[in-house]
Formats: sequence, C-alpha cells, structure tokens
Amino acid sequence: MDSKSVDEIIHITKVSNIVGDLSLGKSRDYKNLLFEKISSFVENKFDTDNKLVWKKFKEQVIILDQLYSDFINNVEKHFFTNSDVAYYADVLNVSPRYLAQVCKKIANKSPKQIIDDYLIAAIRQQLLSTTKSIQEIAFEYGFSSQSHFNKFFKKSMGCTPMQFRKNS
Repeated sequence: MDSKSVDEIIHITKVSNIVGDLSLGKSRDYKNLLFEKISSFVENKFDTDNKLVWKKFKEQVIILDQLYSDFINNVEKHFFTNSDVAYYADVLNVSPRYLAQVCKKIANKSPKQIIDDYLIAAIRQQLLSTTKSIQEIAFEYGFSSQSHFNKFFKKSMGCTPMQFRKNS
C-alpha cells in the first residue's frame, strides 16, 4: 500500500467521522454511502492481504453499527421509563462499558448523553404543547421530585422548565 493510498483513506475516514458525528436521521445514509465508497476504493487499490484486513474491519463496523441501532431503538421505546445505561446494556447483552465505547465511536456521545437527549426532547415537547404542570411532567418522566427535575432540565437547557415555557 503506497502513502498516497493511505492519505486518501485517511481523508475519506475523516470525512466519514464528520458525517458519523451527525449520527441521527439522513446522516446515516451519507455515512453508509461513504463506507461504500471506501470499500470500493479498497477493492480497487489494495492487494489481497489488505482486502482481508478491510473485510474484517468492515464486518466489525457492521456489528457495531447494528448494536448502536438496537440501542437507539430501545432508547426510543423506553427512555421515558428507564434512563439507566445498565438497563440498556443488559437488554442488548453487553456490558455498560462496551456500550459506552460503541456509542463514543459512532456518535461521540456517552449512552447517558444519548438517553438524556431523548428525554430532554420529549420534555421540551411536553412543556411547549401541553398545559400540564411542571410537577406533572416531572413525575410522568420518572423524576422523584420537581427539584430534581428542575436541576436536570437546567443543566441541559440552561434554564428552568418554567423559564423555558415562558420564553417559548
């Protein structure tokens, strides 16, 4: 493998990582497209040994991507009742540490950050679209007290739920 080929792969990989950071929605389509382009490049430029290494790498990426997708699907179904990373790791039959490594590689976020992002999005929607009290929303999303809910929301959004509702 010559240095020009290595430089090309590094460049494509950097672009792929930027797209991978967008990890939700249509960006996954772009990530898959870049992955296909890299695969095509490797098939055309590399010798047999390097193609085998690439094939193993590609298989591992597919496994990690499937695990991440399964994690996201579970979070979408259960974030409002369970925000514990260990719960999701158990459901996926992996350790919390391994799940954290996969999420970091794919989304550049911890599993807890991803769960909290879903939770905050749902809470924001509730605050904007209902007349439920802050306390009702807090209990609906499993917070043991309104003060804990306020602290969680403020840490993520920079304002209290009441301020968010008033300013929106």
